[in-house]
Amino acid sequence: MTSKSYELKKLSFSPDEYDQIVDLFRKDDNNSHYEKFYLEWQYEKNPIGKAVGFNAFFENKLVAHYAAIPIKCLISGVVTKGLLSINTRTDSAHQGKGLFTLLAEETYSFAKELGFHFIVGVANDNSVYGFTKKLSFQHVLKLETRFVLNLKEKNTSAPEFSRCWDSESVAWRLSNPKNRYYYKEKNDSALLFGKSKNFQAVIGNLNNIELPKNCEPLPFTINPFRLWIGVDSKIDWLKTISFKIPQKFKPVTLNLIFRNLTGTSLLNPDSVKFWAMDFDAY
Repeated sequence: MTSKSYELKKLSFSPDEYDQIVDLFRKDDNNSHYEKFYLEWQYEKNPIGKAVGFNAFFENKLVAHYAAIPIKCLISGVVTKGLLSINTRTDSAHQGKGLFTLLAEETYSFAKELGFHFIVGVANDNSVYGFTKKLSFQHVLKLETRFVLNLKEKNTSAPEFSRCWDSESVAWRLSNPKNRYYYKEKNDSALLFGKSKNFQAVIGNLNNIELPKNCEPLPFTINPFRLWIGVDSKIDWLKTISFKIPQKFKPVTLNLIFRNLTGTSLLNPDSVKFWAMDFDAY
């Protein structure tokens, strides 16, 4: 584990802290999209609550960071408050010291004290081991990555696990300063679209929720197929026109992970809805 020379501190949301977090993310990645205004949007403007997390300092310099943001999910018919794991980084000079595990456990212990019931996240193949073997996460399943033309639902019951959205939380989510969003209405529901690097992506499906004014109707595009990433037990893939993206063409493979903070129950991988909007991919 770590030596006593590391000092752990809860997030303070101070201007200096934001500057140090941005510097930490950019140190080993000049293309990092993390900027102060983006972190402020993630950490402080979420209507469900401020981010929960910890920093590690060495000689008064930030060397490791971990943060998760409050969310609400429907779990077996009950609205339950938890955290979405989003940002973690350790300075390359301080890796191998157990800082990621230490910061995460401090975060989860504090989150439990605050009344949060679970942690959910999406991890790539390089990081999923740390969550499952060192932090006791359940590896629920690998997310699907497809190009879709339409989406057809099965006539089945609602998933046992899904993200809860209302007009206030949707307005915050779609105010992401790093992207623009569009919608396409169908009856009482709306499909939401964002932009990946090269493709329009369908990121969410909302029912009876008023959309913010900054969300515009989906413009016409020549290519009718949209990128879709996630899991949804209600989608009928036999009736949906789509094709899977081969593994060799994926930049990363994404895995849904879950940890119960108040009990031992696990997620049923056959009854989950978790789209890109739900884990902040765009």
